[in-house]
Formats: sequence, C-alpha cells, structure tokens
Amino acid sequence: MLGRGVEQDDTEAVRWLRKSAVQGYAPAQFFLGMMIFEGRGIDQDRIAGYAWIHLAAENRLDDALELRDRLREQLEPLQIQIAERHSGSLLRAGSRAVTRNRTRGGLVRKPGTRVSPRKRRVTEKIG
Repeated sequence: MLGRGVEQDDTEAVRWLRKSAVQGYAPAQFFLGMMIFEGRGIDQDRIAGYAWIHLAAENRLDDALELRDRLREQLEPLQIQIAERHSGSLLRAGSRAVTRNRTRGGLVRKPGTRVSPRKRRVTEKIG
C-alpha cells in the first residue's frame, strides 16, 4: 500500500483494509487478500488470502478475477475448496467485530436479547 506523506506501515494498512473489506468494499478485499497471501503486515496465510481475493472476485472486481485465476495454479484443490467455502463467513465474522468496535458499550444488542454483565456479550434470547 502507498503511505503518501507517512512512513509505510503494512501492519496498519492491514488493519484499515480489514475494516473496509468487512463492509463489502471489493478493492479493500482484494488488497487485504494480497497482503495476507504474501504475508505483508500480517502472518502469511495463503488460504485466507485467497479467500479474500475470491470474495473480491465474486464482487466483480476485474483485478481480483485475474489474480484469482493465477493463484489457483499455486494452490492445491483442497486449499481452494476450503478458501472458497470460508470466504462467505469473512463478512459475517468481520461485521460483528466492526459493530462491536463502533458502539459505546462495546456491543450492539438485537431486540429480544440481553447482555451478560460479566462477559459483555449477547448470551441468550429473552422470551
């Protein structure tokens, strides 16, 4: 990533890309996937990196479509299957984390649920 006017910090770039990627922004999903696949700013994980790139490709980002095809040649069929199955859960898991970080008390409650005062998370349905 380009850090114009500041020192390049891949770890910080990964943090900001993840926030944008979980909200469905395909270019962020693409760049986050590349950084994870290459291990830049985060531990290398070729399956997770491919999963993010696959998600960006599913969102019709041309660069992601091309890169996904090239990366398929570098992975085993089982790795591809795991990554593609996992890509659907990336947004769900990430959006819960983003929701927690945005709220004052650390959590947004859905109607009909209660928050455990000790664990600060939704623990059960009421009623």
